[in-house]
Amino acid sequence: VGVISARRPMWRAAVRRRDRIAYFTMPRTRGERVLWVGVSLAAGIGEEVAYRCVLFALLQRVLGSPLSAAIVAAVVFGAAHLVQGGRASAILTGVALVFQAFVWQTGGLAAAIAVHATYDVVAGLAYGWYGARLGYPVKAVPLAGGGVPG
Repeated sequence: VGVISARRPMWRAAVRRRDRIAYFTMPRTRGERVLWVGVSLAAGIGEEVAYRCVLFALLQRVLGSPLSAAIVAAVVFGAAHLVQGGRASAILTGVALVFQAFVWQTGGLAAAIAVHATYDVVAGLAYGWYGARLGYPVKAVPLAGGGVPG
């Protein structure tokens, strides 16, 4: 709840400045919101299994150290999110370390999956809500290279 409260002003600011990343994570219709929840659940499950379980276990075997494995897996997780920008990637590297500790503390992935998926659902719905209220255009936003998504 604290993280979501802290992120709300950042979500709003991203929508205000017409950030392209916000546009691509901004479900606006009922159908898009349903799909967003599905994508968020898939990301929560898939990313936690892939990074906190599989990659971590493989790295621990290779590196011989759970701490080293957690650090490398977190860096890879952050790098996989570079599309969201360098700052977000760095923050998500730290988040990945926290989630790995969370997995160790709880003894499983279920809580990490639930927190991850919930965060993604709330973030997307918040982007959509702010987009509707702040007049973010629904039409396609030009990509960095000049084309439109499609």
